[in-house]
Amino acid sequence: MAQQSSLTKRSRKSILIIPFPAISPVIPHLKLAKKLAQHHSVTFALSETALTENKFKEIFALEPGIDITFFSIKDGHIHGKHDTFNDFNHILGMSNQGAIDTIDSTASIDAVITDTFLAGSVVRSSVKGIPHYIFDTACADILPLFFQLTDETPVIPDQDDPNGFCR
Repeated sequence: MAQQSSLTKRSRKSILIIPFPAISPVIPHLKLAKKLAQHHSVTFALSETALTENKFKEIFALEPGIDITFFSIKDGHIHGKHDTFNDFNHILGMSNQGAIDTIDSTASIDAVITDTFLAGSVVRSSVKGIPHYIFDTACADILPLFFQLTDETPVIPDQDDPNGFCR
């Protein structure tokens, strides 16, 4: 048994999870974080104002034995002020930049998991050699709408993306 325990400790990964700062993506990302925290070191990064918002506080309660580090992203998003539909692009820009800054400032990350809306941070993870996973909490038929891909959408040249994942 002791051998298995030391093996488990060696295989623990440091995972950074960054959801879009709205209640509907935060809840499933936090559920994923709680499951991963049973086996890995998890940092849950969220807009600074969302971490202190009352509607979020109840869902941040952790069960005994679950250890998640909460990290405040200073992205300028002010909940209640920037929450109208017209502010979506503004929030999206702040959130993606906040995710990029968090990836840059967090030491020794083994993997990054973000919301679909924060796909703008994938390039930063790629440049740093960190695996990046997008956890889509919406239904699949709206993915093309999220990505809004056109022939003019920039892609990573094939020599930088031998598996063709970024085409």
